[in-house]
Amino acid sequence: MWLKETLVKGLELYEPTSLLNLIKALGGFMCEFNKKLELGQTHNLPVTQGAKAKTVYDLFTSKDAEHLNKIITEVWSTGQAFSGTLELSFKLEPGQNSLRTRSYDLQAYLANDAQKLILLALNPYELKQDESTYLSILNEMSELICRYDKDLKLSFVNKAYADFYGKKPEELLGKSWYDAVEFDEKPKVFDYFKTLSPEKPSKQFSYWTLRPDGKQRRWLSWEDIALFDAEGQFIEYQGVGSDLTEIFEKELALEQEKKHNAFLANLINNASETIISTDDNFKILSWNKAAEDLYEYTQEEVLGKNITEVVPTSYESITRDEVIAQFRERGQWQGESIQYSKTGEKIEVWASVKQIFNEQGQAAGVVTVNRDIRIRKTQERQLLESRDTLRALLGRFDKLQQDERNQLARSLHDNLGLNFTALNHQLAGLELELSNEQKPYLQEAYKTLQVLSTSLRGLLEDLRITDLLNAEIVPSIEALCKRFHKNYGLICDLDLNFNKPVSNQIVTVIYQVLNELLNNVIKHAHTRQVNLWLAAHEQELELIVQDNGVGIVPEKISNPLSLGLIGMRERLAQVGGSLSIETPAKGGTLCRISVPLS
Repeated sequence: MWLKETLVKGLELYEPTSLLNLIKALGGFMCEFNKKLELGQTHNLPVTQGAKAKTVYDLFTSKDAEHLNKIITEVWSTGQAFSGTLELSFKLEPGQNSLRTRSYDLQAYLANDAQKLILLALNPYELKQDESTYLSILNEMSELICRYDKDLKLSFVNKAYADFYGKKPEELLGKSWYDAVEFDEKPKVFDYFKTLSPEKPSKQFSYWTLRPDGKQRRWLSWEDIALFDAEGQFIEYQGVGSDLTEIFEKELALEQEKKHNAFLANLINNASETIISTDDNFKILSWNKAAEDLYEYTQEEVLGKNITEVVPTSYESITRDEVIAQFRERGQWQGESIQYSKTGEKIEVWASVKQIFNEQGQAAGVVTVNRDIRIRKTQERQLLESRDTLRALLGRFDKLQQDERNQLARSLHDNLGLNFTALNHQLAGLELELSNEQKPYLQEAYKTLQVLSTSLRGLLEDLRITDLLNAEIVPSIEALCKRFHKNYGLICDLDLNFNKPVSNQIVTVIYQVLNELLNNVIKHAHTRQVNLWLAAHEQELELIVQDNGVGIVPEKISNPLSLGLIGMRERLAQVGGSLSIETPAKGGTLCRISVPLS
């Protein structure tokens, strides 16, 4: 009886080959069934068509097949094993009436994973033969096989069991195998045996045990079955075990490595920087969430592709070939680069690329960490622009100051210079009328006039200034245009349709900016014709200055080093105004000045 029960549970071991051979020696067979009552794996069926059979109806007569189906269905539905003797008639060949009838001891039970049902049939005549023949077979098995009572004292062990503990079989009989269980495992083992009952007599269980030296730990996996009589009284336990220490330790190491890798993967995936790994040919192996967000590609879209195809990259001060050469030489590279997302958005990044080597020191891949530096670069550019603007304004201030002195010098020359000339002619005429005694006084007057003239010339070398005699904007613009016409021959076509009052500050700013624009026309446009429109649009003053010259290069419009444009824009900003410059299709340059009047 115990041998049959050992076989029942032994079929669930990792290496059941020896048990299957024992089944064959006992004149039995084994079949597996799924929940649809379809045949799976079979062993030692006494008919040739067994491998082709799909259901029990392909193997047995209809009557026997129906009986077996009921048994199998009952085991599936209740989960309780079936044990009994049944006479079965096999069909020898498909479609034939010839039969082979035998009586079998049947065991039908669910496997531990509850995904299949095992039907084990043994020849009762063979089971009654000399048990010593089969004990020799058990002793040849690599699995640990034993029997023990309710106090866990051993009544049988095979050779593999005795060898495992370094003892002879007779040295173990009558002793409790529980003593070899590791101390911390004992409560778990004790609770385990409480779960075995007539309804659930079998179970798989694993625990740590100690070798006789008390130091070497081994991981044993057992298939145990509790045998009960017809009245439900306990008879004995039977067990089939395997030493799975190496397998368990490998699985444990793999599980720990899996957890560690999962932790690293989660860490990488939640990093704020993009982390991308490639093989040594730059084919993408991993792509974290930050990379998905930045470049707008999912990981599934890019895996296996060359990173240069997915993320186009350029460099401002170095070529791609130079980057690769430095990377190959040093095993790493860092620097700024310009990349583009899936939708073509320009991305400035700080890239850190590092070569990865395997245990043999061979190049195995590349890890790239990219940090989005667009905000930083924008701030840097703004800082540079502000610094350049400040420098330009300081230079412009000096120039404007000099311009004002030049204008003052021109005014002094036009007024005092003419008067000094007239005075000189008057003194010359007076000399003819004076006596010789009076002429020395005249000579003193000449000397004084000469000193004044010399002083005036010295002052005129430093001073020239624009004097806005009229704070109204239209007369100021007209006066400025007349001066440019007189001095440079510039023809200004004026359309000054404006009659709203403006502050003196606005008049001054408009005058200064217009003066600069007209100067630019003279210097750069190569024309002597300019049109001006002045108008009021609701609460805004608009002055348009358009010439028909050679035009302006677009790059100069936004060039931070264009000091003249910076000075004009900064002046207009003082009164909330702005300056825009366009290059019309028909040529020339159009400058639009806008200033709020409120």
